[in-house]
Amino acid sequence: MDTETERDGWRQRTRRSLQRLPWVVSGGQPYHVAVIEGRFGKGPQGRTLRDVVRRFWEGREPEQVFLRYH
Repeated sequence: MDTETERDGWRQRTRRSLQRLPWVVSGGQPYHVAVIEGRFGKGPQGRTLRDVVRRFWEGREPEQVFLRYH
């Protein structure tokens, strides 16, 4: 994928295919660093990866959240 148009197409196809899943966690960093790594706290209050992981470990309902770090 060399162009932004190709990357956008890939993102859209991937998002559509994942929407059928009840939940999924995928990322490029080990999740044990979610508490200390700055990027895991980025985003709207209550909707950061740190918040989602915390709720998961508390036994709450699974969530589908699309996070962007760029």
